Amino acid sequence: MKPGAKNRFKPAAAFFLVAGLIAIACGLGYLFLTPKMWQVEAKVRVEASGRVRSEANAAKQSAANESLYMDAERQYMRSDELLGQVITNLHLREKWGNNLQPGALMGTNQTLRTLRAKADIQVIPHTSVLRIRVTSEDAAEIAPIANEIARLYCDYRQTQRNAASQERLTALQSRWENENAKLAQARQQLEKIVLAIKMERATVADSLYSPEAVENMQSDRDQREAALVAEESQLNQLKTLKPDELKLLLPTLVTNDALDASLEGAAQAKRALVDVQSKPGADPGEIKNAAALADDAEQRLSQAMVGAISEREADLAMHKSMLDKLDQQLKTARTNVDELSPDNPAYVAAQRRVEQIESERDRLKDRLATEDSKEALSPLSLSAQIVDGADVPSRPISPDRGTGLGVICTGALVCLVGLLLFWMAAQLKPVPKPAPEPLPFSKVRQN
Repeated sequence: MKPGAKNRFKPAAAFFLVAGLIAIACGLGYLFLTPKMWQVEAKVRVEASGRVRSEANAAKQSAANESLYMDAERQYMRSDELLGQVITNLHLREKWGNNLQPGALMGTNQTLRTLRAKADIQVIPHTSVLRIRVTSEDAAEIAPIANEIARLYCDYRQTQRNAASQERLTALQSRWENENAKLAQARQQLEKIVLAIKMERATVADSLYSPEAVENMQSDRDQREAALVAEESQLNQLKTLKPDELKLLLPTLVTNDALDASLEGAAQAKRALVDVQSKPGADPGEIKNAAALADDAEQRLSQAMVGAISEREADLAMHKSMLDKLDQQLKTARTNVDELSPDNPAYVAAQRRVEQIESERDRLKDRLATEDSKEALSPLSLSAQIVDGADVPSRPISPDRGTGLGVICTGALVCLVGLLLFWMAAQLKPVPKPAPEPLPFSKVRQN
């Protein structure tokens, strides 16, 4: 070995040894001097009308529906109402106040701020799961806080769901009672109609017709009724007209000899009056006589119009009488098929009403008889279930034990390298210097 090689190993060995010791000291300081922080996590799954998405199938389904209500659920879980109940149930004011000063109570607002700082509540993306993370220097307090938040939220959701279900169930029961009352009333009405038909048939001999004859009679009745309605409407319109308008319109609607004659007489009298008035130097007496004749003709025309309208009224009354007789004939008509004729409008309407109410009541009965009626009847509502509860943590999240041990192991390896270099330096032996050559005998002798 060359001289000085041993001296070159020693500084390198010293550097590795010192660096390793520093790393070991840093790792030990990180593990033992860093304040310990503990963390737990609880998960709550929210269900909306049976639509649930877990973390496993989140990639396959859209989060559009959940996003409508999950943020609101997160806000409620962070609300003063729920967190205040957590503080009361776990006596956090007393506990945290006592940590600051023995026997003291922490203020409500300060306790809420402290709890919000410790509890991180988030929605797991693309799921209907709420995650509750609680972090603190006290390992014993965080699991009860996370579990109490989850429990209170689930209790709140269950209470709301039960209230909504009970309200809907009560409404359906009320509808059921109303339908029963309406059905009883409809059946009574049907019984009255049937009784009236039977009593009428008891006093009037029934006539036996074929189904085709009854159908023709019904068709004739409908036509007569339509014509009667049209005539009645027309007559009412005539009664509202002024006399001058009636003079023009009435002759076009009715055929009446007396009315025609009155119209012609009134027209002639009016023309005669005009002729007399237009003569030069007409006699006033002649004009007065012509005017009197014209007035008399107008009065006869008015009487004729009244008579024409009265005649229309009489025709209308006769048509009504004929329609009533036809109705009576239909009421007493029997076919060889039905005892109670379906051509009776009142009977048909009452029977149909009973059937409709019975159908609606049966649907309500099926819904009320559902095995899990509260779940089936609930409107869009939410329920919650604790997926993962929080347990007392076994190791802190800070300091990270793996990181600390990694630094210590690295320092130990560096120290080992330094010691190895020291050992190698100790094993090296210096090369001895060569002895000087003896002087020649001649030079020795000269000296």
